[in-house]
Amino acid sequence: MGTAAFALIGAGIVVSMLGYYVVNQYFTVMELEPNNVVGGFKFAFLAELYAVTVAICLVGSWEIYQSARDTVQREAATIYFLLQSTPVYNDPSQVEARQDMVQSVRNYAKAVVEKDWDNMRTGRTIAGSDPEFNVLVRAFLDVEPKTAAQQALQQNTAQWLAQVNEYRINRLSSVSRTLAGLLWLLVASSTAIALAFPWFFGSPNQLTQAIMGGLISVTMTGVLLVAVKLAYPF
Repeated sequence: MGTAAFALIGAGIVVSMLGYYVVNQYFTVMELEPNNVVGGFKFAFLAELYAVTVAICLVGSWEIYQSARDTVQREAATIYFLLQSTPVYNDPSQVEARQDMVQSVRNYAKAVVEKDWDNMRTGRTIAGSDPEFNVLVRAFLDVEPKTAAQQALQQNTAQWLAQVNEYRINRLSSVSRTLAGLLWLLVASSTAIALAFPWFFGSPNQLTQAIMGGLISVTMTGVLLVAVKLAYPF
């Protein structure tokens, strides 16, 4: 993401400055200066519309990110509880069962990161960790309790497994709760228009105008990248 972000920001700067250069090859400063008054009002209106659109996009993206983060944290915390409960099964006859429980937790956590998150990163709601989750459930529910403490713990274990299942479903469904494609299209097109609009303003100091355009480009592409990263946290 870091390399792609810098590449996109750099591309925005290049396009912004290249646009100034191309327009000034076809029009003189004297021809462009009359656009400053009328174009300035239009650009101000465009800026307000763009600000509202980006604000909606950022708020929606933040809600998606916050929901996904909270769900992942709850799932991880519940899995941690399961892992911490394994030492209770300390009977000599339960050594193998305890090892299976510990290994099933590790395998499930690894599958979530390597399979589920990879699918979710590309917008797919496929649960690649289903086999590991089934093994996890069986490892904890099939063990035979030997003591009163183990019997009491199994009640919590069943509840924790149900919570893990609930959280993993919520995590997978968070991929489908993305912003509408029409909104992304509106933000992307508004960004392109906002970058191109100042090309048609005239200024005797073209270098200063090009630098200001580059700074605007950095800001807009940066905000757009933040929104995309928040909307697709995996």
